Amino acid sequence: MIRMQANSNQIDYLFPAGEPAPETLGQLSALTPFTDDAIGFFDALSRSLNKDPRTRAYPDVATFAFFCRKAHLLKIKERYDGVLRMGRGVVFHVAPSNVPVNFAYSLLCGVLAGNINIVRVSSKPFEQVDLICDALAT
Repeated sequence: MIRMQANSNQIDYLFPAGEPAPETLGQLSALTPFTDDAIGFFDALSRSLNKDPRTRAYPDVATFAFFCRKAHLLKIKERYDGVLRMGRGVVFHVAPSNVPVNFAYSLLCGVLAGNINIVRVSSKPFEQVDLICDALAT
C-alpha cells in the first residue's frame, strides 16, 4: 500500500503499490461482485492480520479479520445468489474518523461489490489503521 497525500487538503489515500497508477483508476472497468480474487484477497488479509501479534491488542481488528474469512464471505455471497450485478466503477469512500476500522469494512464492501475503490482514512493516528495497512501491503 502506498499512502499518498493529496495537495494541501492533507487527505490520505491508500493505493496498491505498483500498477495501476492512481491516475488511471477512471479507465478501469467494474467487476462482477464476489469474484474469487476478491474473496481470496480478503481471506489472505484475514490470515495476515491473525498472524500479526499486534492484532491481539485490538479487538476491532480481530473482529474484522474474523469477518473477512473466506468461509464467511462465501456465506454472504450465497445470500446474494441470483441478484448479483456489476460494480459501478470507481468508488470514493470517506470513512468516519471516530471508528478506526470502518475504512476497512468500507473497502471490503466496495471490493466485494465489484468496484474500484479509493478510500479516505482519518488523519487521526490510529494503530489499528497502520496494522491493517501493513497487512494490506503484504
